[in-house]
Amino acid sequence: MPAHPARRRAAVTLGAMAVVLALAACDLRLESAPPAQPTPGPAEQVRERTVADSLALAAAARSARSAPSAQPAPSAPSAPSAPSGADDATAAVLDDVAAFSEAHARQLGGVYDSGLPGPTSTASTAAPGATPEATPDDVLDALRADADTALTDARTADDGGLARLLAAVGVSREQLAARLATALKEPLSTASPTASSAPSSTAAPTPSGTPQPSPGPLVSASSAPPGSPAADDIARLVLAHDQAGFGLEVVAAKLTGNSRKIAYASAAAHRAAAEAWARRAGIASTAADPRRAAYALPASVDDPDGPPALAAALETGVADAASAALVPTAAGGRDDLLAEVRTASAAAATWGAAPTAFPGLPDLS
Repeated sequence: MPAHPARRRAAVTLGAMAVVLALAACDLRLESAPPAQPTPGPAEQVRERTVADSLALAAAARSARSAPSAQPAPSAPSAPSAPSGADDATAAVLDDVAAFSEAHARQLGGVYDSGLPGPTSTASTAAPGATPEATPDDVLDALRADADTALTDARTADDGGLARLLAAVGVSREQLAARLATALKEPLSTASPTASSAPSSTAAPTPSGTPQPSPGPLVSASSAPPGSPAADDIARLVLAHDQAGFGLEVVAAKLTGNSRKIAYASAAAHRAAAEAWARRAGIASTAADPRRAAYALPASVDDPDGPPALAAALETGVADAASAALVPTAAGGRDDLLAEVRTASAAAATWGAAPTAFPGLPDLS
C-alpha cells in the first residue's frame, strides 16, 4: 500500500531538519577558537631564556668578530691606523663565544616550536650586544650578565639535571668573560664564587700567584643544610679532593719558585676540603670514607709539561664531581657545590686546561 501523503511530507521534513542540524554543527566546529599556545612552566621559561641568551651571544660575537675596531687617536702624523676587525687574541675568544653559545643552545633543545601559528616562545631574543654594530666590550658585558642569570637559575631550578646543565653554561660564560677581558686588557670581574655554608673552595692558583682562601670551619653532618646531596655523591667529591691534594703535593715537588708555593697551597686546601666534606656527610674515619693513603699518578708527571697538565686534570676532576652532586641536590642547597664547580674550573684553566663549553660535564666536553 503506498505511503500516506502526510507521512511522506513528515519524513521529508525530518530529513531536511537533520541536514540543517548537521550543517549547523559543522559551522559551530568551524567557528570554534583555534588551539592556544601552551603556557610554559617555570622550567621551560628558564630553558627558553637560556637558549635566547645563548643565541644572542653567538650573534653578538660574530658581529664583533668582523666589526671595525675603534681607532685610537694617533700619537704622530705617521701613526698607522688600527686594523679592521678584532685582533688575533680577541678574535680567538669571540670565535669560542659563538661556538660555545651555539652548543649551549643545541644542548638545551634549541628554540621551542609548537607547530601552531603565532609566537612560540616567551623568551626575548634580544640581549646586550645582539646588534649589527656589536663590539667586543658589548660581548663582554653580555657574557657577565648572562653568566649571572644562568647561575641564578641553576640555584633555583627544580630539576637537578637542568640545574647541572645551567651551571655548566654559567661557568662557561664566566670563563669566556675572563678570557675576553684579558684579551681586551680590561680588569677581570671582581665576582667570586658564592660563599657557602660548607667549606668547599679550592685554592686555585691565580696569575698573581696568590692562592684563594682555604676552606672555612668544618660543618658537621647534623648541621648540613636542607637539600644537601646524598652521602654517595659527597663521597665522590671527598675522593676527588683528596686525590687532588695528593697529586698536587707531587706536582709541587716537581716545580720551583712561586709555582711550587701555589701547588702546595692548593694541595693543602684540597686536603682540608676533603676532610670538611667527609665530616659533613658523616663518613669521616668510617668504612665509607673513600680516602686512600696514596693514588696512582700518570707517568707523564715526570715530563717537562707533566706537572701542570696533572694539576689541570686533578682540578677538572673536582669540578666534575661537584657538578655531578648538583643533580640530587634540591633547589636552595646548591650554592656550595656551584662554588666548587666555579673555583675548580678556574683553577684548571689557570693550570692550562683547554677551554670547554661544558665545565663539569665530561660527557659533553
